[in-house]
Amino acid sequence: MQLTISDSADLARARGLAAWLARPRVRAVVVTLPWLTDDERRRAALMLRASFNECGCTHGAIAFVATLGWTIRAWPWGGGSLASGIAYTVSLSIAAAVAGKLAGLSWSWWRLRVLLSEMARRPTRHEGRVTAWH
Repeated sequence: MQLTISDSADLARARGLAAWLARPRVRAVVVTLPWLTDDERRRAALMLRASFNECGCTHGAIAFVATLGWTIRAWPWGGGSLASGIAYTVSLSIAAAVAGKLAGLSWSWWRLRVLLSEMARRPTRHEGRVTAWH
C-alpha cells in the first residue's frame, strides 16, 4: 500500500489505519503537507513507513535471548530433572518473546500516534515567520 498525506483528511485517514495490532504494511509514504518544510516531509515519510511496518520482532528477539541467557545462567540444577529444566527455560523464553513483541508493537503504535499528531499541528504565522505550533 502507498500512503499519501497531503491534507488534514489524509492525516485523519492515516490515524484510522494506525491500529495497535492490525496495521497495514506500507511500501511507500509520500508527505506533501504545505506547512512542513521539505526536510520535515522527508523525515516524516521515513518515520511513518518505519512505524507502520514495525512488527515488534526485534523487541521479541531481544527479550527471548535475554531470558534464555538468564534462565540458563540461573539454572536450578538441584531442583528437578533435565527435561523439566529445559521445558521451564523454553516456556519462559517464549513468554518473554511474546511480551517483547507486544511491547515493541505498543511502542511503535505510540510513536506513530505522536508523529501523526505532530504533523497535524499547523504553524501560526505572524509577520511571515512561524511563532507557535498548535
